Amino acid sequence: MTIQEFDSDLGSLVDVWCDRRQLTLLSIILRAYPRVSSLTDEWAELASALKTIRTKHMNLLESDELNKVIELQQFAEGVLYK
Repeated sequence: MTIQEFDSDLGSLVDVWCDRRQLTLLSIILRAYPRVSSLTDEWAELASALKTIRTKHMNLLESDELNKVIELQQFAEGVLYK
């Protein structure tokens, strides 16, 4: 996955959550989205937000969304710990 694919996939999730009015998920992810730079602080916020969604609100996710959240979290953490 590239950073462009990450941004695209995360944007798609945000769009879907907007359509479904998943305000809980949106309130968590929008604290860290969109990224405006490549600073590690922003990646850490995104990784943390995705982890919170995965661990505390997985019941609000469709199965394909859960898989994508896991993938995005792993990518964000990978950027942090290169």
